[in-house]
Amino acid sequence: MSFQPPASTVFPRAVKSAPAQEKIAVLSSLHDLNQALAFGDRFFFLKDGVICYAVARDAVTEDMLCDVFGAALRLREVDGNIIEAAQSMGATPMQIICKVMIPESVPSLLQNVTIALTTILGYSAMSGIIGGGGLGKIAIDYGYYRYKYLVMLVAVIILVLLVQVFQSLGTWLGKKCDKRLKR
Repeated sequence: MSFQPPASTVFPRAVKSAPAQEKIAVLSSLHDLNQALAFGDRFFFLKDGVICYAVARDAVTEDMLCDVFGAALRLREVDGNIIEAAQSMGATPMQIICKVMIPESVPSLLQNVTIALTTILGYSAMSGIIGGGGLGKIAIDYGYYRYKYLVMLVAVIILVLLVQVFQSLGTWLGKKCDKRLKR
């Protein structure tokens, strides 16, 4: 089954309307958050196998999603009205993706790349303890194991500075590319 336009809303609308007519309940697991918010009426969020939130669609907040998924998420990054305007002007699906959706999503994409970079940097530093190499291995082998705490301290400071540089650069680029913020 394909959820590609224009069939992307046909199946979910049918699934949503059928239970109302037959007076039955439908439980579905949708991994696309935007599609789930568009077609779901009630949401159950699991965290560590336990239901932590059971709310209606209108009660879903970004703070709730951040708590469940452990990362900052944006609800419906690209406004549906912008996509609808592009369709009414005769844009093809490829033009909508390349000239509307990607440019509108750049700030969020930059923030996600920043999070990914800092996470990978942290994991690579932690992998040094099991022989993964990099600054983590230098801090463990040449600092901790040889009791040269200055080497370990310098490696940790370099890691912290790298994270700060990545985070600051990513935040600055994200703000600079966001057309919604006043300049």
